[in-house]
Amino acid sequence: MEKSYAMEFPKEGRDRSRSICELVVFSDATADALIDKMHRVLDGEDICHTSGIKWISYHSQSIYSDAQSPKKYRAAVVAYGVLELKRQLAQLIKMIEEKPHEAFSFDAAGLYYGFGEPEGRMAFIFPGQGAQYVRMGEPLSEIYPQMRAVWENLGSFAFNGKTINEVVFPPKARDQKEASFQADHLSRTDWSMPAINLMSESIRVMFASMFVKPDAIASHSAGDAASYCAAGIISSEQMIRFAGFRGVHAAACPMASQGGILMVFAEPKKIRGLLKKHNIKEVWIANHNSPAVTVLSGKRENMKEAKQILAEASIKSKLIPISAAPHCPLSLRASNQFMDYIAEEEFRKSDCDFYSYLFGNKLANDPALYKKVISVSCLKPVRFVDQINQMHADGVRTFVEIGPSDGLTMFVRRILDGKPHQAICTNKQSGDANYHFLSAVAELIKLGRVKDTSVLWEMYKTPLRPAVLGADFPKETSEMTGAMLSAEMDRLKTLDLQLSKINKMASA
Repeated sequence: MEKSYAMEFPKEGRDRSRSICELVVFSDATADALIDKMHRVLDGEDICHTSGIKWISYHSQSIYSDAQSPKKYRAAVVAYGVLELKRQLAQLIKMIEEKPHEAFSFDAAGLYYGFGEPEGRMAFIFPGQGAQYVRMGEPLSEIYPQMRAVWENLGSFAFNGKTINEVVFPPKARDQKEASFQADHLSRTDWSMPAINLMSESIRVMFASMFVKPDAIASHSAGDAASYCAAGIISSEQMIRFAGFRGVHAAACPMASQGGILMVFAEPKKIRGLLKKHNIKEVWIANHNSPAVTVLSGKRENMKEAKQILAEASIKSKLIPISAAPHCPLSLRASNQFMDYIAEEEFRKSDCDFYSYLFGNKLANDPALYKKVISVSCLKPVRFVDQINQMHADGVRTFVEIGPSDGLTMFVRRILDGKPHQAICTNKQSGDANYHFLSAVAELIKLGRVKDTSVLWEMYKTPLRPAVLGADFPKETSEMTGAMLSAEMDRLKTLDLQLSKINKMASA
């Protein structure tokens, strides 16, 4: 049953910020009809001053979200202003007219075009520790009330005397030393585990409101609580309690707290050989993330020795910000405590296929099995490569990372290199969070996965139709401050460079 996140919002609606990017979407029964719709916007009076992008975004999405609207051919644009939108639409029209039967995506330019039914199956994948960063989720929750409601409801859970929100959204750091302290504090397992799962849940709720339903679900490491929640196996409250309890006890575990993890840029077989050759004890392979990325877990002093041995063999490695050693025998005590904690908890059947990183394959739809698997997950290695390969063999072609980073997206691309697939991230640590999120929505629209985008405008005032201003759009720039105009010009230069590259590729 879908969780409802209640929150009080102004009945009259909020004003939409002028500075955020917007999604403009078109669909129709034929490519020609689709192009005609875009021409009516490009050549008509709808594109004018700053508010024009809001009006076009709202009304294009309203038409698209109508259940009666034909969606065989689809195009989407992510733009900050109408000057950018004009350039993007002109490019879209040109490309579709030249090759109407070739779908494409150009993330850097915010251009997407697709047609027909979705190919293959779609999976949501949930990241674990290492994906966290201070203030993650803040930009999106400020824009989308649904996301804000999730943070307000679940972020109020407290562990060790603080709420999740207090740790994820601390006061603005006064200097680099304080910023480093805040990042280190969040990287502790007692905070990173619940925080990452909360972030994932806030994004998942948005997709659920767009009727984007996965055929399969998987996770990496501590992302399993969010994956269980997304599959309907546990509730969102259980998700936060489980993640918090496990994180607190992992951080307090005498053995696990003596350890850490090391990301190594080599395959497991080669690493095992070096560890055995130099007789390095109490260091284990914890994650097989991609064909050439492996994670080691173990005691810190042994990890330092392993790092030195790897360097001598010209193998690069780096420490990951985490306060304990997961997926190895050092976490035995924490695992036993978690097993006792969830013994009487209710687990339900999954709403879709559920894949486990412990076995690298699909689990039987058995609540008792789900409970057993999550209870020992911090002891066993993450077989992410096997998991993704098996999902692909079972027909999954679209992998959507639901969480704060794009780490799993990059791993999937490396694992499935040369095989047909789509790997999509919904957020990144750097850049404009809203642009990344709307780009993911646009990509899923292109693939035919999104039925309704109404939630993107939920609780906002309906934009008024802007006045007609003529072909040179003088008011577009005159209403801008110097900083806004400079930023707009910079974006236009970047966009023009991307469009130039696209044209070169098309003509090659």
